[in-house]
Amino acid sequence: MEVTLQTLDTKLGSLDTKLDTFFGQFRQFAAVTEEAHQEIMEFMRDNLVTHEDLKTSINEAEARIKSELRLDIARSTNQIMNYVDKKDADYKGELISSLRKEDVKVDQTIVELENHEIFSDTESARLQSLGPFRKAPVL
Repeated sequence: MEVTLQTLDTKLGSLDTKLDTFFGQFRQFAAVTEEAHQEIMEFMRDNLVTHEDLKTSINEAEARIKSELRLDIARSTNQIMNYVDKKDADYKGELISSLRKEDVKVDQTIVELENHEIFSDTESARLQSLGPFRKAPVL
């Protein structure tokens, strides 16, 4: 096989053409890659959360949760106070009812003692006026 200068020149020319085609395609690929890279960077810049954004978001959520907790605590406190007030009124009512029954018994005892002439009318009236539920004086 004889290699001539013309054959080498032809083969080198062919290689040159192939290299030009390759580098042209490479430049196109690099341009597309650079464009895609720019698009990716823009997307990341627009859509990724920064440390400051995350910190702000967490602080806003914390403030909202604290506000909701304060409202819940206030509501619960109000409900508890209403319950305690209701129970207090119930117990006062029961206590007053029991005291009235006992006051009636004491008054009856005073009347019986007055009937047996152990107490005078004035002593009886004075004793009855001392009870928790004062009677109007009889005129």
